[in-house]
Amino acid sequence: MSRLIPTLLIMLFVVGCEGTVAETRREAQRNRQALFSLNVGMTKDQVLTTMGKPRKKQIHSMEDRDIEFWLYLTEGWTIEGSDLQDSHFTPLAFEKGKLIGWGRTFYERTLRTNK
Repeated sequence: MSRLIPTLLIMLFVVGCEGTVAETRREAQRNRQALFSLNVGMTKDQVLTTMGKPRKKQIHSMEDRDIEFWLYLTEGWTIEGSDLQDSHFTPLAFEKGKLIGWGRTFYERTLRTNK
């Protein structure tokens, strides 16, 4: 009995760590798959229904327009609490409540051309 308790504690610790990595991977995989259902012109509500809640949001004011970016985790090979890099996220861009594009290249091009 005395050996059972330390063994159970070790198992719980390992499962807890694995669960965090596994959940991050599942979220990224789910988000990558959902990207295939997106269409330019979708409303924010439609995107929320398709993708779920984004991990991050950004608003960039450019000239006479505001572009809102929602960032979804799409590369999930890290532990949840560790530093997730920008490259782990796929940005979705909205203007006037409508989806206008997505992806890291779209994000960078939009910010570069609208300075």
